[in-house]
Amino acid sequence: MEAEAAVVASALREAGAVVGGHGRPGDDVRALAHLATLLPGWGEEELAARGAALAAQLGDFDGDPELEGIQDRMAHAARAALPLSGTPAFADAVLARLGVDGVRDLLTALGRAADPATSPVAALLASVLGVASSGGPSWAVVDAPYAGAQGVSVDLTVAGMTAVLAAGAVPGARGLRPATVALWTRQFLLLDKAEGRRVGERVTYRWSSELADPVAVGMGVLARSGAPHVVAGLLEEAAVWTEALSRWWRDGGDAFGELVHQLRLDDSSTGARAVRVALEVIGSGLTPGDLSARTVRRDTVDAVSSSLAHAVAAHVPVAVEALSVGVDGLLRNGGAPLRALGYLSVGSGGAAAMQEAILDWSRDRPVEPGDASSFSPAPAVAIPAAYMAAREYGQRLDHALDAYEIKEEAEAEAERWDKTFGLLGFLPGPWGLVGGVAEGSAAIALGMDGRFDAGVDRGLRFDADDAVDVASAATSPDRSVDLAALDEQARAAFARTGRALGDVAAPVSEESDLAAVFADGLRGLAQERVVRALKLLRGGD
Repeated sequence: MEAEAAVVASALREAGAVVGGHGRPGDDVRALAHLATLLPGWGEEELAARGAALAAQLGDFDGDPELEGIQDRMAHAARAALPLSGTPAFADAVLARLGVDGVRDLLTALGRAADPATSPVAALLASVLGVASSGGPSWAVVDAPYAGAQGVSVDLTVAGMTAVLAAGAVPGARGLRPATVALWTRQFLLLDKAEGRRVGERVTYRWSSELADPVAVGMGVLARSGAPHVVAGLLEEAAVWTEALSRWWRDGGDAFGELVHQLRLDDSSTGARAVRVALEVIGSGLTPGDLSARTVRRDTVDAVSSSLAHAVAAHVPVAVEALSVGVDGLLRNGGAPLRALGYLSVGSGGAAAMQEAILDWSRDRPVEPGDASSFSPAPAVAIPAAYMAAREYGQRLDHALDAYEIKEEAEAEAERWDKTFGLLGFLPGPWGLVGGVAEGSAAIALGMDGRFDAGVDRGLRFDADDAVDVASAATSPDRSVDLAALDEQARAAFARTGRALGDVAAPVSEESDLAAVFADGLRGLAQERVVRALKLLRGGD
């Protein structure tokens, strides 16, 4: 009997496979999905009816006080319908019946789940949102701003959206369209900025490290979607760059770096705008001086600098535009893109990629030294020379930024010292003198007086000779070039760019002075005696 049963079961599996069956319960649903796909137009009415029925069933779970029961029943219903979720007719019916509020309720329910990583509900939503008919009645549901809804627990909703993103990214699963992933990621970023906190993380950090940061999840999914034009569309907005570069990343910025790397693959004007905006945000936000005045985090900029440098190389006209200061002396956009180029060139890999792209650009342009001069050098000479001036600025800027960070750390330590041991100088009478001198001497000996050592600037050095060498390398061997004129133009372009950028100096620590510490103690003691004398003259105690 067992042998006969096995033969029959095998025959039934083979027969069912013709219409998409697996020989397991639920083959009726799989067969319907298979035939609906195989025969366009056939079965759409049945698919739509089943989609509407599922949406009604999922909607009935809202408000049930037995949360554990809700999750189990939702999962069972979604799992049974998953084979149909990849058909537009079914997806449109589900979304039309649920509407924006119904989908938001499901997202919020996912946020309440203990671990939605393998949730059938998340997989179902990812699939139906991903295959819904573009421009149809259900499209408003796909395009809704779920992360910014009023009157709901936004953390739970964002957590549910994160679960859907992750479920759609599983190999073999149907996920959201890249445009929807970009839309959700943008909503996460701007909501974080508006709220002043990591929205959703108070929920997602309990699930797993991979889902802890909703923004990183969205960026990772988008980076792997193979849609660089969509990536460029997201990154052409200054607010997105500012928020992304000003935040601390749990993954060290890896997901953001993967996304930025996609910009090199988009050769459209959108990709060029995204690169230009990135340079403007970095150049205006990463400045020497007070760290609190910076609008971007240096460690985050460093995490994406290599990817962005290669994107600049792919969109070399953006770099040429900033480096045109070597031709006419005019800074574009306040010089922010040029300063950013200099900083990106500190990394050897990014510097080489940008330099090679600039040289390739120059080789395609006429040198024409007879028509140019040091006052108006040929762009084919001036652009590479200006790039060397930007590299020189970037090296000095890198050291200055290091020095200001060391200075701020030393000042913070001195402030903590002053609020503790520094109080010894406020003891009454001679004890204040003794305490103040002892405290001041100890602060100097222990390096807690605000002094700092920024170290020696060991960065690379570039001068006019390097500019001449690079400009010479930009000329094709078969050209007849006036070397004296090329030399003059390259040096002039290098100097002009350097003047436009200006000097960037690292802070210098003040010297410690024990005599000043003792003098301050005596001055404080004398002031105290004068105050006491005045009180006595006025009849005070």
